[in-house]
Amino acid sequence: MVKSNRYKIPKYSEDQSISIGRNNLYKIRSGKGKLVFTGAYIHLAPICNFRCKGCFTHMGKLPTQRLAYKEIKYIVDFAKGRGAESIVFAGAGEPTLDPEFDRICNYISSKKLNIVLFTNLTTLKTKEQAKKYLKSGPVIGKLYSLNEEKYNKITSCKGAYKSALKGLEFLLNAKKELEKPEVTLAIDSYISRDNYKDLPDLLRFCRKKDIIPYFEAFIELGQDKKIVKKLALGGKELAELFLELQRIDKEEFAISTQIHPWSRNYGQDRCRKATHMFSVRENGDICICVCTERKVGNISDCKNPYESLESTFSLPAKHLLQYLICDNCSKTINPTYLNQN
Repeated sequence: MVKSNRYKIPKYSEDQSISIGRNNLYKIRSGKGKLVFTGAYIHLAPICNFRCKGCFTHMGKLPTQRLAYKEIKYIVDFAKGRGAESIVFAGAGEPTLDPEFDRICNYISSKKLNIVLFTNLTTLKTKEQAKKYLKSGPVIGKLYSLNEEKYNKITSCKGAYKSALKGLEFLLNAKKELEKPEVTLAIDSYISRDNYKDLPDLLRFCRKKDIIPYFEAFIELGQDKKIVKKLALGGKELAELFLELQRIDKEEFAISTQIHPWSRNYGQDRCRKATHMFSVRENGDICICVCTERKVGNISDCKNPYESLESTFSLPAKHLLQYLICDNCSKTINPTYLNQN
């Protein structure tokens, strides 16, 4: 018997947010009401021990500027006040290397918000630390390949593979001891020409370990054209890979995984984050999506960050319509390629 598995990442999936996004668009057009958000991305200190090929935030070229703890508190308070359920740490650097990471997480948890943590796993040193992260919300660890040499080459970090697997081991042991259905552990891997042939085995690894596979198309937005040509799969190639992963799920694990047209993630819904989330960068820029290069404002535009965010997202403001749209950061699954197979 084939079982259905949409393996959503709680508080991060798109399908529960469609109506919120549509309502936001309606509010902007009508000029009435308040925009509501499901979550917010906050970029912590742009520090990373990896130098991944094709990093979409171009680590190593970012300014050393970082958000102050007080500023982050205001951002969290605003997000909470506008309906957010999650604060997402993804983007600039390895979040856990921010010198005030624990303090920031404690404040977010005190506000009863979920923490969605994207991490390269290497800073995890104990099972108790892993438990704390899992109790706070979904933990999404980066693992691009099960080939040690290839993984170290992609991350430009000697010893990265062994360190990442050790961190993942702490998380798996912690997850087993917690034994809570709401505990969520996922593996994030971008899809590039360097690793796409490794993803079938990585999928099998995830299924056997009861880990959510979170495989996403290579982000092309803001990248050098030579990098895109060298690393990004074509649209048909991406569809063929997803179909192969779908076949493995069905034949080897009796899991029916849906491939959503126009999605950029295997088994995930089409991305609509631009209609129901916002992002604050390490330099204070306010954006909509974590990937976009278009800023809506800056948290220093008013007396304090809370007022800046209120001003930025206040209505009426029809100019916001130009921001609440997808920037097409990567290839997506064109249904034409699905119908041909």
